[in-house]
Amino acid sequence: MPVNAPMIRISPPSAPTAPLPATGGPQREGADPPPKVTAAHVAIVDDGSGALLYEHDGFGRAAPASITKIVNTIVALEHEPDIRRVYTTTVSAGALVACDGSSVMGMEPNQHLKLETLLYGMMLPSGNDAAEQVAVSLAGSRETYVGWMNDRVASLGLHDTHFVTPSGMDADEHYSSAYDMAMLGRYAMQNQTFRILAAARSFVGDHYPMQNLNPLLGSYEGADGVKIGYTEIADHTIVGSVMRDGHRVYVALLGSRALLGDSALLFDWVWKTYRW
Repeated sequence: MPVNAPMIRISPPSAPTAPLPATGGPQREGADPPPKVTAAHVAIVDDGSGALLYEHDGFGRAAPASITKIVNTIVALEHEPDIRRVYTTTVSAGALVACDGSSVMGMEPNQHLKLETLLYGMMLPSGNDAAEQVAVSLAGSRETYVGWMNDRVASLGLHDTHFVTPSGMDADEHYSSAYDMAMLGRYAMQNQTFRILAAARSFVGDHYPMQNLNPLLGSYEGADGVKIGYTEIADHTIVGSVMRDGHRVYVALLGSRALLGDSALLFDWVWKTYRW
């Protein structure tokens, strides 16, 4: 008999959603069709205008995995801009790994870590321990913090995202869309500290060495962010940011089986097809 694949419950939208109004943006000049990629959900957004340049089931709801941490990180920076503030840890990386195989930065309880270290721990090695610690340190509980994350999403007028966990671990009703995630990446990248975090290829904080898992950084010209993710249900996900000739574009993918290849093909198509 076939083995049942893991699943989560995701409520369908009450009405179809559409891109937010955009002003200006690049003009399409090339006639080549978009490349075929493995990702189930694709959205490409121009940073300057917010214009949706291309989508393939870009409003379909799906598990986003750790690109959830984009929102966790920007919410943290908005609630506590002093990233040198020190917190005493209560989360155990070892317990998370034993429970669900989480990616972690490696903290254990009763350590004293700067918020800066926790944010890098989320954004670079995609530490679920860092995501959980930020939530309880800043809000007192993960439920309150996830509420802040959902409030920020709602304030941006995005209707296909709802978070249940601060880290992006799969859960019923934890979902987003490629379009929403591209727009959330665009929003977060307006914050200078967030841009520094997203572009860092490595970091050492409070004696924790970290490497960025984003395969675009250092391998695709102009790449400067943003975040990748993976779970068995979500498959590979990314919000990628590339800057060329003063113009930044975001590619968001959910359900990809070839993250770097899909992203590179789509970015190449944008630079070939659009003119600012």
